[in-house]
Amino acid sequence: MKTTIIIALTALTALTSTAQAGYRIVIPLEQSNGGSLPNGSINITPRTPSLPVENWQPAEPVYGNWINYGVYFGCDNEKWTGNKSGDRYRAINSTCKINQT
Repeated sequence: MKTTIIIALTALTALTSTAQAGYRIVIPLEQSNGGSLPNGSINITPRTPSLPVENWQPAEPVYGNWINYGVYFGCDNEKWTGNKSGDRYRAINSTCKINQT
């Protein structure tokens, strides 16, 4: 009985581990293959002109400090300093966020 169960489980494992689903869709285009286009109407040719050759040049990196823009948002408390109705204010002891570039 144990041998039968072991053989059945082994066979089931072998079948499920090798099972694959593969699909291939073939759409005939030309009449010789069953499509509606005239025979010889599809020609595959190399690209003319060829792709341009890239000519990379060394350049100095551009970097600097982050610049804030917009207003603070997503604050976890309401301890404000400055003019809350304007663009220049901040929250004290908070986890506010602000957009930067």
